[in-house]
Amino acid sequence: MDIQKMLKSYKEKKAVVDATHARIAAWERILLDPNIEFYGYKLYNREIGMPSAHSATSQVEREAFANNENDDVTKELLEEWIKEDRSRIAPIEIEVEQVEHALKALTEQERYIINLKYFEGLFWANIEISFNKQYPNKQDVTEERLRQMHKEAKSKLEYVLNPYCSKVT
Repeated sequence: MDIQKMLKSYKEKKAVVDATHARIAAWERILLDPNIEFYGYKLYNREIGMPSAHSATSQVEREAFANNENDDVTKELLEEWIKEDRSRIAPIEIEVEQVEHALKALTEQERYIINLKYFEGLFWANIEISFNKQYPNKQDVTEERLRQMHKEAKSKLEYVLNPYCSKVT
């Protein structure tokens, strides 16, 4: 299991999940709103996959009709898009949730180090400065100690995430 790879990709995967949920919510609002044209869509009762009356003979005409047909959104097509998006993000969403729950096993300071290292992408010197500002002590915590805390945090995360990762890979 490559915990570093999971942590580095977490932020991006979380953004994909959040953006997809926002898109699904928008499509669901569109389905419920009787003023659908407000959103730039026109709902038609044409069945999915049924050909339109356009007859294109050249590639340019086919592309022009294809672009025009994208305006012909059916209720079934929107429902299909929602279903596809939900199924596409399901495994990503599970991984994001696993990482989020695993992070709860860490102390506040360990989470802070992981956040700065993987989610903010800071270098160790900057982590040291930020950590000592956030958690002031009589003596500053050294970079060496931060690396040790980082290693301990990764071990905890590997322990917590191991059952998930062993079933996925």
